[in-house]
Amino acid sequence: AWGGEQTAAIGAATIRWIDLEACPVVRDQKLMGLLASNGTLNVQTWDGVAQAWTSQFSFGGIGAANSNKRGFDIGFEQNAGRAVVVYANGVAGQVEYRVWSATAAAWGIGPTTLSLTGLTGTVLWVRTVPRPGTDEIMLLALDANNDLAATLWNGTAWGAVTVLSAIVSVSDKQDIDFAWETLTGDGLAVWG
Repeated sequence: AWGGEQTAAIGAATIRWIDLEACPVVRDQKLMGLLASNGTLNVQTWDGVAQAWTSQFSFGGIGAANSNKRGFDIGFEQNAGRAVVVYANGVAGQVEYRVWSATAAAWGIGPTTLSLTGLTGTVLWVRTVPRPGTDEIMLLALDANNDLAATLWNGTAWGAVTVLSAIVSVSDKQDIDFAWETLTGDGLAVWG
């Protein structure tokens, strides 16, 4: 049955993007990212026992001009239950990330800058995709110059950055995605 309506804190700006992810390990815990029209990313946790949202951090570096693109994503490690939050920071060729420990209910890492070698513009689109049964998370990032890069989180650190394309057809729409194959465990990146 549906529970009562709850309100998440975001401020006066219009919400442009929402990403809500459930922790696969700690029951009744969720992480939500809200990107507002003023370019502020607000990340909150949901405590299903207390039935309440708690603001964890706000970051205004995405910028109002880029708020119509989803420059953030959240991916949960499937075994450890830690959430990796990756977001554009307004600097060419970089993103920032933080790691939330659901079991400790605290940030274990962050904020930390991740250089995406080969990207020459400001990152506009971010996509994270957890690998089933592991703590690995694939990160795709598309920049303003139509460069697409990927790197793999192995549960403790990011791997080498691979530039997948320097000629993605558009950067003002999300024309990138990624999925893990269930039988082989291989990953498949696609872009327009």
